Amino acid sequence: MTSSAEEYRRYARQCLEIAPTFQDKEARATLLGSAQAWSRLAHLALANRHIAELTVQIARQRVIVKHALDTGQGSEMAESLLDALEGSLRIFEKHRIFLLWLQRIMQPATSANGQPQRRL
Repeated sequence: MTSSAEEYRRYARQCLEIAPTFQDKEARATLLGSAQAWSRLAHLALANRHIAELTVQIARQRVIVKHALDTGQGSEMAESLLDALEGSLRIFEKHRIFLLWLQRIMQPATSANGQPQRRL
């Protein structure tokens, strides 16, 4: 099964492959812009997947920590791993926010006269 990120990267490659075949500069620029947009979507899909996987791992690790505490076993290693997983999740969430911000500023906006312009 192909992931969303892989599919988006494939679309980006296709845009990059066919862009040089167009003589019209505007058409080439549009395809190159589309390739960048697909690439950003691939990064976002991958970040979302990592966040989902880490969320599941954290839930499992919390069960392990609780079991260790409930049964009087040493929980230091389990708690340390839980802290590391939660730290990784925070980093991926910040990265996701950055990718969403980047996507927002790179989307062409429309000016009052209907002409596309970048939001910066």
